[in-house]
Amino acid sequence: MRDETNGGTRVRRRWQLAGVLAVAGLALWAQCVSAQCNGDALQPPPAANPARPTLSVPAQLPPTGYLQFEQGFNRAATSPGTLAQSAINQTTKLALTSRLLVEFLSQPYTFNTVPVGAGQQSTGNVGDLDAGVQAVVLASKGARPTLDVGYVGRVHTGTAANLDIGEFAQSVVLYFSGDLPHGVHYDSDYQFNQQQSAENSAVPTTHAVSRAQYVQTLALSRPVLAKATGGRLTGYVELQHATQPFATVSAHNRPLPGAPVRANAVDLLVATPFALRPNLVLDAAVTRGLTSSSTQWQGTVGATYLLPRRLWR
Repeated sequence: MRDETNGGTRVRRRWQLAGVLAVAGLALWAQCVSAQCNGDALQPPPAANPARPTLSVPAQLPPTGYLQFEQGFNRAATSPGTLAQSAINQTTKLALTSRLLVEFLSQPYTFNTVPVGAGQQSTGNVGDLDAGVQAVVLASKGARPTLDVGYVGRVHTGTAANLDIGEFAQSVVLYFSGDLPHGVHYDSDYQFNQQQSAENSAVPTTHAVSRAQYVQTLALSRPVLAKATGGRLTGYVELQHATQPFATVSAHNRPLPGAPVRANAVDLLVATPFALRPNLVLDAAVTRGLTSSSTQWQGTVGATYLLPRRLWR
């Protein structure tokens, strides 16, 4: 984690406040506009399209013109450079058309416990603020999957520790989604990230050294207990892989020989989202790290909510 001054703290808090006010204002404006749309008021809300709690993001976009909020709480234990972390994550999405989406990703607050000498220290921090776009390149047709391309760039740098994938200045992503036999659906993402060593205090350097990072994910899902839940409960299994070009310590914070080295984080996630309503999906997941440089355990709970009124006709 980086050192911070009082001035940096004030700037970060202003960014947080501005982000919260912007989202709240946009939601309030949407409600005011939709109050005039009597036609929409008579229609049931469309279904949300969650991209959590998996790392894989669906290639299918949320309904056009509706704000979608994805928020959750994540608890991680035994991670390189971090003993434990509790974090709040938030993503706001808006599909401008059936083929173009804009999004804002933030980590408004984290509570980190890090090793310091023979002891440990706990601090509250905020994460990065990112903005991105996602565009449909090839729509699904028969057995052909949906293919999207996206870009995510950092708008503001936070001070919170980033687990497994780490920090990246910018990222290009390919999204694939499709259906398999027996009701199985898959989402698979391929990220190409730019990481810089100067952003990690554990890697001593006098100038920024950029390296490429590659992330691959594959999530398989299908309805479970369909008769009992009316098809509202879904089971997910996901495998995640990420290269770690600036790894210095293992998950148990033991120095890696020859650090920094090019390590790999591999994680297995099991999740069970439940659609309480079509536009409100609750989720819970457990992630187990499979390599020595992976975060060993993570648990998350959250919800995806699609605002039931369109911002425009």
